[in-house]
Formats: sequence, C-alpha cells, structure tokens
Amino acid sequence: LLLLLLVQDFELSGVAAEDMARFDAVALKAGLESDPQWRCCMTPDCQNGVFWRPGDRNVFNCEKCRHEWCLQCRDEAHAGYTCAQYEQWKVENGEVTTRRYSEGN
Repeated sequence: LLLLLLVQDFELSGVAAEDMARFDAVALKAGLESDPQWRCCMTPDCQNGVFWRPGDRNVFNCEKCRHEWCLQCRDEAHAGYTCAQYEQWKVENGEVTTRRYSEGN
C-alpha cells in the first residue's frame, strides 16, 4: 500500500520517467533483499540472483556473469566438498574468503 501511494505521489508531482524507473529499481532491490530466500549473485556489480531454500540445489550458475556460487555458504562453488570442508581447506591453505555476507544473512 505504501509503495502504491508513493507511486501515485510521483505521478501526480510530475516526476520524470527516468526518475520513476530509478525508484522502481530501488524498490525492487529492497523488496528482494528483504526476502530471506533471495540470494543475489556474489560477483561485484552483478545484479542477478535466485530464490533459494535450504534443501534446494546449492550451486547457482549465474546466467548473467557466468560465475558459480554455493547458495548455502554464499561462497564460490565447491563441488565434492561440504561448506565446512571447503572453509577448512581455505583456512589450511591461506585462502581469503569471497563471501559478501555473514553466515546469518
């Protein structure tokens, strides 16, 4: 309802179409990011993503940037290893994590 009222206010105030499109993009992004099942691509500057629930397939192959990510731990895809095993391997090998989010998000 609030979004609808904001849209009506924009239309009545004569806001330019490009500004309205920018507002729509921000509103969409905020709506997606507020959904706990939404996982965005972890590649910087990639706006693609997927809805995911625990139990779904863990690997996300981004059609936009072509990178593969693990949706469980939100790190690079690690076929053949659990998230814990992959994290341990990184610690043992001095690898820097590529996670953009903490485990809780």
